[in-house]
Amino acid sequence: TARAPLDGRFEAQVFLNDPATPVITLVLQGVITPPIEILPLPAVFTSSFVGERVERELTITNHAERDLTVHGIELQGTHFRAELVTDRAGRAYRLLVSVPAETTPGRYQEAVVLLTDHPDRPRLRIPVNVLVKPEVFANPDRIDFGVVEIARLRQQPALAALLAQV
Repeated sequence: TARAPLDGRFEAQVFLNDPATPVITLVLQGVITPPIEILPLPAVFTSSFVGERVERELTITNHAERDLTVHGIELQGTHFRAELVTDRAGRAYRLLVSVPAETTPGRYQEAVVLLTDHPDRPRLRIPVNVLVKPEVFANPDRIDFGVVEIARLRQQPALAALLAQV
């Protein structure tokens, strides 16, 4: 799987039996970059209202010595469209994901798979999370107020009016 680069400074202390230098601090600093990098995140997240078209773009960069050829894409879902643009053959691509305006309201967890010629990474799966909201919606979409006791309602009938409040 692709991950964002790890950038940091790491220190280790070595304790010696030399009174003049009892401790040596070793510092390792660098950037660890994955062979295949997907930015800004290795997933797509969209949120829109019904009737709106939304588009997201991911950049896929091959940092490995071997070229990475993407020879196809496979959509695992029906609520989005995807297009792959080659910026530098074998090295850099852009994945354009769009959610059509006619998509029905709902939450959809789907994916796009990049089909490659890489022996260790023949399929790069990228999650696509789609949220299409109706014109009026509640967030969160569900609230649980617990159990309503019938016996208590029978003792206090006026409480029934509270159940109809929105």
